[in-house]
Amino acid sequence: MKTRLLIPFLLSVLLLCQSCSDKSLPSQTVGTVSHYPSFLWVKEKAQPIERTLYTDFSRDAKLDTTSFASFILTPDPRVNTPEIELFIDGILCENGRFTIPSSADSVNIRISLPEKTEQGSYTYTLRLYDSDLNRINNTILSDTYETIDLGHWIVKYETRMNPLAKWLAVILLCFFVCLLLWFAVLRPIFFPHFHHPVKTVSIKQGLVTVAAIRVKFKGAKEIIITGDSKIQRQSSLSRLFTGRTEYVITCIQGSVSIRPDGNRRMFIIAKGYTVTPSTNPPTMGVVTAQNGTTVITIR
Repeated sequence: MKTRLLIPFLLSVLLLCQSCSDKSLPSQTVGTVSHYPSFLWVKEKAQPIERTLYTDFSRDAKLDTTSFASFILTPDPRVNTPEIELFIDGILCENGRFTIPSSADSVNIRISLPEKTEQGSYTYTLRLYDSDLNRINNTILSDTYETIDLGHWIVKYETRMNPLAKWLAVILLCFFVCLLLWFAVLRPIFFPHFHHPVKTVSIKQGLVTVAAIRVKFKGAKEIIITGDSKIQRQSSLSRLFTGRTEYVITCIQGSVSIRPDGNRRMFIIAKGYTVTPSTNPPTMGVVTAQNGTTVITIR
């Protein structure tokens, strides 16, 4: 979008003669030239400055269609200022020189800088170097007047992140924040884990102890004691995002599921078994589950 650029020159209220010091010249920030590099399928792109420059010729000058004013935009010689690429109404201005006829009320300007320009602000001096006008404001121009400095244009150059790279960075950042939130806050709430290191699961049928298995409780979200001989597997994603499920394969009927219930207690689901103690079995104490002649002891 082209926007209005209020840079006074010609017959406007501001014109300083060459004898004025450089510090007294007005300065105005014209805009920012931006550039971003290529990333994946999105190619690099340079965004030039586009503005509309409004002139202010006198009525007499406008009546004379041959009247003109010629300008040159020069880089600051005291610092390493890149050469500017200036277009007036779509036409490239060689060496920053351009002419505006008195019939023009405004011109469209476009400013670019070389792609490898360092980020920063660069100053260019706008000079009037030729004109058939005999007066600018209250200053009478002679036929042999020298170049007159009108003011400084400040052009900024900025290297930006490729839009695709920027969106991917935002998405990845949100993803890692969600992961951090899940593992640090939400997973301990929805999938609490055992903190007691090791417990022994004993299976007794009648008077004979048929199994005594040491089970790693610590870090597990659930302990499943089952008589199903099929190999039980937990997916890697489930193990990562919800925690470890420990399977104890032994000679019992059905299955017994043990989960942490907070306050160092266990929550036991054992269909067909009588659990003692029946409510809030302690993690540190001894718990039994009995089904006919089979007794499961967790200690």
